[in-house]
Order: sequence, then structure tokens, then C-alpha cells
Amino acid sequence: MSYFGLTGQALSVLQIALIVCPAFILFGYNQAGLGGLLTTQDWTKTFPEIDTVHTTGSEKKQKSTLQGFVVATFTIGALCGALSCSWTGDKFGRRNVIFAAGICTLIGEALECSAHSLAQLIVGRIIVGLGIGQLSSIVPVWQSETSGAKNRGRHVVLDGLFICVGYVLESWINLGFWEFKSGPITWRPSIAIGIAFSLVLLFSIYFLPESPRWLVLKNRNQAAREVVAALRGFPVDSMEVHAEVTGIEHSLEETSKGGVKMSDMLKMGEDKLLYRFGLCMMLQFYQQMS
Repeated sequence: MSYFGLTGQALSVLQIALIVCPAFILFGYNQAGLGGLLTTQDWTKTFPEIDTVHTTGSEKKQKSTLQGFVVATFTIGALCGALSCSWTGDKFGRRNVIFAAGICTLIGEALECSAHSLAQLIVGRIIVGLGIGQLSSIVPVWQSETSGAKNRGRHVVLDGLFICVGYVLESWINLGFWEFKSGPITWRPSIAIGIAFSLVLLFSIYFLPESPRWLVLKNRNQAAREVVAALRGFPVDSMEVHAEVTGIEHSLEETSKGGVKMSDMLKMGEDKLLYRFGLCMMLQFYQQMS
């Protein structure tokens, strides 16, 4: 089995280019999206409820609070989207969740860039956040489960790089449209450009392999062998493919034994869960504070 006629390392690069890259550029692009638009003339005219440029005193304070809420609705949606993947990822499969997330970002961005009321903008922000939350949770899982052990860490590190690319891209695009002094062109196209990345996800995901771990979870072991063979560039009946699929089976057996509690994250133990949990928390903390 091959995807786009590619196997092995070439297929891994294609996965990064068509799914990982646009998914995390979308993350950075939408997170940074409104910052450079809040003071544009047409923006304040379209959404006077959050206009802090032409107001003073208590009115400005009130509108600043509402403005902060509108910006934060993206994060609220992202929180819900990320948490949902703990169930939807195993229930429906990694590719289906990625496709659903792409639909959410597409709809949300369309609502945002066409908004003529604050309510529509807020709904768009929440839906975009829902999609981005799903992508930020499920794409690294899919990426790590389709990557070889020696490349897994290297591939996942790229996620943060692509988020930064999204930040930078949005900033430069905002700067470019800033040259237009008035009219909807000062902010609507800037938001609409994100739709292109959503479309790349939607048109690509089903041409790329499903997670072999999820296939084994659903007792589709032969399909898992074919996927592993394509990803590693080996014949389906090779020892390497057999060993990897067997390893996945054993891992799932251990996981299914249960006995795992949320409180285990606060214990070191053999798996050093406290260390891993603390590392994740500190990385997020330093990212937000820097």
C-alpha cells in the first residue's frame, strides 16, 4: 500500500507538509489573529461594542472587558475541543477527528471574516477555537503514532515551530493590509486567508494513513500491518512490520488492564508521570509568559 505513490521517509515528510504544518500554522495564525485588527477603522465601525479607540473613562473600561472576553472565546472553544479528543480520537479515529476539526476551523473562519455583528464574531471565534483545540490535541497523537521511534521526538518538535510560523505569518499579513486605510479590506481578508490552511487539511487527510495503533485498537490488524509497511518502507510480511504491530498489541493490552487513575499524574513511579506532567505544564507556562 502506498499514499500518493510514496512510502517510508518520503511519506513521513508528506504527512508533515500536508497535515502537521497547516494544522499548527492555523493554531498560531488564529491565536494571534485579532491582536492587530482591534484598532482598525472599519473594525471599530463594525463592532462598536468593543471599540476602545474612540472611548474614554468608564465606557472604555467596560468595552475593554468585553473585548477581552471576545478574544478569549477562542481559548474557551479550544479547551472544549482539546478535551473532547480523549473520547472522539479512540471512538472515531484520528483522521475523522482531524477532518471534523478542519470543518470547524473552516466554518469558524468563514463566520468571522463575514461577521457584521458581535454575536456572529463570537460564534465564529468559539467554533474556530473548537477546531484548533481538536487539532492541537489529535494531530500530535496521529503524528507520533505514525512516526518511527527514532524520528518521533524530532517530528513532534516541529509542532511548536509551525505555531511560531503562524504567529509571524499573521503579523506580516496584518501589516500588509494595514496599508489600506479604510474599508473591510483592512481586516476581512486577513482572517479569510486562514481558510486556505483548513482546505489543505480537508483535501489531504483521507489520502494519508490512519494511525496503526487505532487500527489495532479496532481489531483491524491486517490494515495496521499495511499502514506500518507503507510508513516504514518494508514489505507487509517483513519481520520489522510484524515486530512493530506486535509491540502495539502488547502496549494496548497493558493499557486495557486498567487501574490507572488521574492521581497517578502526581506520582513519579516507573513511568515518571509526575515529571512528564510537570514538563508539559512548565512548557505551556513559559510559552505564555515569554
